[in-house]
Amino acid sequence: MKLKTFLCMLALTSILSLGIAQADDAVTTNGTAALTDESLATARELMSITKSDEVSKQVLPILMKSYANLMVRDNPEKAQQVSNLLSKFLIPEFTAHMDELRDHIAHIYAANLSVGDMQNMIAFYKSPTGQTVLSKLPVIMQQTLQISSVWGKEVAAAATLKLIEEMRKNNLNVPKEMAL
Repeated sequence: MKLKTFLCMLALTSILSLGIAQADDAVTTNGTAALTDESLATARELMSITKSDEVSKQVLPILMKSYANLMVRDNPEKAQQVSNLLSKFLIPEFTAHMDELRDHIAHIYAANLSVGDMQNMIAFYKSPTGQTVLSKLPVIMQQTLQISSVWGKEVAAAATLKLIEEMRKNNLNVPKEMAL
């Protein structure tokens, strides 16, 4: 469980970091889209209509649960104290920096989409069909995450077995977290 939790947190952090780095790279080196006040404002409007703030806020409890599981595992008799510390320090810190995340995401949108494309997306999301899509996306995302989690565990288990077998054939040490 320790390795899976750590890998989930690492993956989420990497995805966010990679997206920010790619947006910066796109703007500075290959000129995908120029960042202008108009493109950033349009990106923010698109984010507002798609309720990306709500999605960001939904990620926070997932991160906190991962941190809590990791910390409680090493302090099982102090679960309430761990929860109190998370509430006191991590949640306020993440919440205080949500505007930074919004700005990074706006830069990603503006770097990768033209103002016209974002305006077309805004028009779509304001339409009845777009509103239906927006209303169904949370359920679709939740179901997608659930099936992805099951699928990922199954594929990882099969791949890990093959990897361990191959490592042993090649006289390589298998990390104890992977050993079955």
